[in-house]
Amino acid sequence: MLHTYPLGLCFTIQGVYQTFASIWLFIIYSIGPSIAMFLFGMLTIRNIRKSMRRIGVTDTQTQPKRNRKTTDRQLTQMMFGQCIMYLVTTLPYSIINIYLTFDSSMKSNALQTAKFNMLLSISGFISLFVPCASFYMFILSSKGFRNELFQLYKNRFRVQQGSVNNRMEMLQRH
Repeated sequence: MLHTYPLGLCFTIQGVYQTFASIWLFIIYSIGPSIAMFLFGMLTIRNIRKSMRRIGVTDTQTQPKRNRKTTDRQLTQMMFGQCIMYLVTTLPYSIINIYLTFDSSMKSNALQTAKFNMLLSISGFISLFVPCASFYMFILSSKGFRNELFQLYKNRFRVQQGSVNNRMEMLQRH
């Protein structure tokens, strides 16, 4: 099913498997995770809202209603943004792969083949940015996420500063 070229690159052999692999990549790698993230994220938010109502938590026991709505809106924005980011970074790779599978005219032209292979390599490289890009997207899109991150760094700095002070005191005693 796979053919290895002298440069060490692996490609699928032309035929039914290449068609299947391209469509599978499009559905499982590009479209599927985005739909699953959005669906499970919305279900999670709905479940949190239902459990808050079921438990009977009043607004005086937790955050005010406005803050809860703001948090829900920010979570929805972050989830929707991550789904879009995933689609934007993985969809080009899948589309180029499908195009290369079904376009038989470009296989005769070496320059065209080289251009598409370069596009495929670049889009594959870009699709690797998804895990780290979501972190930066969360920082840019959510004030609550930024505040939590800053608190985390402040607390970590305090703990490190406290342990350094304790070590200094122990060294001075001995």
